[in-house]
Amino acid sequence: MLIETWRGDRAALLPLFELADDSPAQVAAYIGLGEVLVALEAAGSDVLGHLQLVGDGEALELKSMAVIAARRGEGIGRALVEAAIAGCRARGA
Repeated sequence: MLIETWRGDRAALLPLFELADDSPAQVAAYIGLGEVLVALEAAGSDVLGHLQLVGDGEALELKSMAVIAARRGEGIGRALVEAAIAGCRARGA
């Protein structure tokens, strides 16, 4: 599995954001904020899950996270959280 920063159009991740939050208005308000990490089977493959971090760089909040239903229970969410923590620590957040 590969965890990387999402650089594409976040609209492509909307189904995952909708899994994490049942309020379309709330998703619309924060989908463009912060940094989004995605879990991929391999480079260029479909997105298996996402994790969004928002904040001022010093303090970051895990705002949104979801894993596709077919791949839950495989440690994808844990891998996303561990990558986010490592990235935050590396930046001194």
